[in-house]
Amino acid sequence: MKKNSILGMFVMVLVLGFIFIGCNTGNGDDNGNDGYLFVIGETGPAGGTVFYDKGSYSDGWRYMEATPDVPEFYKLGDDDYYNCFFSTNWFPPNSYPIPGTNSIDGTSTAIGSGKRNTEIIVAYFDSMGKSGNYAASICANLNYGSKDDWFLPSKDELNQMYLNLKGYHDVRNNMFWSSSQADSSTAWLQNLDEDTQTTDDGPVSTGSPFPQRKGRENSVRAIRRF
Repeated sequence: MKKNSILGMFVMVLVLGFIFIGCNTGNGDDNGNDGYLFVIGETGPAGGTVFYDKGSYSDGWRYMEATPDVPEFYKLGDDDYYNCFFSTNWFPPNSYPIPGTNSIDGTSTAIGSGKRNTEIIVAYFDSMGKSGNYAASICANLNYGSKDDWFLPSKDELNQMYLNLKGYHDVRNNMFWSSSQADSSTAWLQNLDEDTQTTDDGPVSTGSPFPQRKGRENSVRAIRRF
């Protein structure tokens, strides 16, 4: 009887252990990260900086990482090299204003929408025969850390980068484009530093996203989900 009792307790400990491990590892993803919990500020699978954790895996991802804050250049083509802080327009070169309409329907500001936003923007300009390097295309064409699924962050994703990485010294006082359109002539922008931001109308509150004309040159920082 005593042996059976001890054996029963041993089995129970094993079962509880597996339950605990299962609850703390999530369901994994497509990047080989099953069982590993990333933390904010840590290096991600593609060598970027993890800045967002939604708490559990869904739709194939849980975390977001941003291209690292280093003076390193990333190859986009045979002859063109740009880093993640390249200054560019939201529109393709020589495309502002766009004849007929300046509005791109379907972009969102929400967390999780940046990838789709980027696809919408690139498809829109491709349909118009517009090419070249602009905010969305630079991120969409980026191949870094053996990953090619980078995209231009949405307004709220960009804000998460500011909120979660500012204490890790992984942000700088550049104005960064988001993939979220504000209206037909402007898109959302954010300064990823604690300095006062400035728009065409004057200063705005520190760290807050704000719209700016799409023809202005600002920086881009690509992100990816995993």
